[in-house]
Amino acid sequence: PMDQMALDWTLPQEDELATNVLSGGVSPYAAICALRREAWVPLLPLWTLREEDGASVADAAAWKASFLWFCRKLQYRAGASKRLLLKSPVHTARVATLCELFPRASFVCVHRDPYAIFASSLNMAQKYFGFSALCLPPSEDVLEYVLAQFELMHRAYIRDATQLLGRGGPTPRLGEIAFREPCRT
Repeated sequence: PMDQMALDWTLPQEDELATNVLSGGVSPYAAICALRREAWVPLLPLWTLREEDGASVADAAAWKASFLWFCRKLQYRAGASKRLLLKSPVHTARVATLCELFPRASFVCVHRDPYAIFASSLNMAQKYFGFSALCLPPSEDVLEYVLAQFELMHRAYIRDATQLLGRGGPTPRLGEIAFREPCRT
């Protein structure tokens, strides 16, 4: 629906969708099936999985166990000599959790113009959420969801990347790259 990619139940998706299923819905992506404010607000702590952000110990443990199981399956399939590379926007808010699970992990943050991200996120919400939701959410709930997740992800990233990875200069564990969209004439 966005980026000229096909959308189908049989096609690969982000790893967070698999973790959502494996954990029994311990994921902010669980809200996509009913994207109404009352469904997604209680799931906001699942973006970071940190107690200080309101996540329960049980939810964090369920997500971690499911994610590790999924990663082990991917690693087994890829072979021991291959390094996993995961790309999921929700991981932007989970640097602390991922550092805990994978102490030697490296991170690459690809950032772009926040206005372009907002427009892209709204475009995706309008196309994808209707495909996967059990009901069509009110447009004001979708708009508020896009804004809330954007703010939450970036606040968590700045807090955790600075604290855990020494953000502010080049480090062996963190690379930040600016994505520039091509000019369209």
